Amino acid sequence: MMTARENEDIQVVKQDNSFFETLPEERKTEAVSFEAVKAEPSNFVFVPPDSRSERVKQEAISRDGLLISSIEERERTFPLCKAAIKESPLAYEYLPTKLKTENNLIELVTDNPFILCKLKEYEKTEKLCRAALAALPDNLKPDLLVHVPFSDVCFETLQTSCKSKADAAMYAISIPDKVMNENIASFLLEKNPFIYSTLKDISLSPKTCLAIERAHPDYFINNPSALPMEVRESANVFTLSRMLERICGQKLPVEQLEKILNGEPLIMKNFTYGGKHIYNGVMQVRDKQLFIVPKKDKEHEKKETQKKKHLKL
Repeated sequence: MMTARENEDIQVVKQDNSFFETLPEERKTEAVSFEAVKAEPSNFVFVPPDSRSERVKQEAISRDGLLISSIEERERTFPLCKAAIKESPLAYEYLPTKLKTENNLIELVTDNPFILCKLKEYEKTEKLCRAALAALPDNLKPDLLVHVPFSDVCFETLQTSCKSKADAAMYAISIPDKVMNENIASFLLEKNPFIYSTLKDISLSPKTCLAIERAHPDYFINNPSALPMEVRESANVFTLSRMLERICGQKLPVEQLEKILNGEPLIMKNFTYGGKHIYNGVMQVRDKQLFIVPKKDKEHEKKETQKKKHLKL
């Protein structure tokens, strides 16, 4: 039960929050200290050690997170630090190293995903980054990806959250250069090939060029300079795909195109090559040269034989 003196001091503190600083130490009891930090959280620095109960600490740092720095490190519990960081992300600086476990950090970024920005690179894990991104709506994820050092995590985010040309443009700016790779670049360029100029140090591979052309058939027609010479003038999945589409209208999967380039034959039917219509043929790459050999078709031979017989009659 509070004394009459405590009640008097509390009433004065409520009316004038600067009064607490002038009180003698013996009158700064736990009850008076609690009301003082409620009135003005900065009063916490004038609270004597014996009056710094958990509720006094909690009240102070929930109002001003940076006051966690006024608490001895050995007394900083995770609940106190969590409350401080929730009020001010800058308070992360005062989280003791022993409390920086992956589970604790996941709890922090789930409450406030942008705490991830305050972490050192070595403190970040893929699991931690995924937790932070999962706690954000799609429209805010590009802002956080700037601080994600893992290509796999960035690519996963694109697959679930990058849905339009505008999204692709935003993500292209957000993903760090050191994280950008061919898979990410290909995905973004398929969505929006016009962002190529924003992708630093990314050379368009034949696979990427093919993905762009299939998603946007007129892109290289309208932007021929965007197609690298080394892709345009060599045997690769891009040039092979173009040739097959021109000859027989086929769009083969990249995996099959690669097998053909490695020597696997392709059976082709009813196509025109070299000005001749071929009913049945085999295409094969040997010694980096392309060969298309007509193959006799029994059904076609039968029809030709019948036609010749008819003409004789």
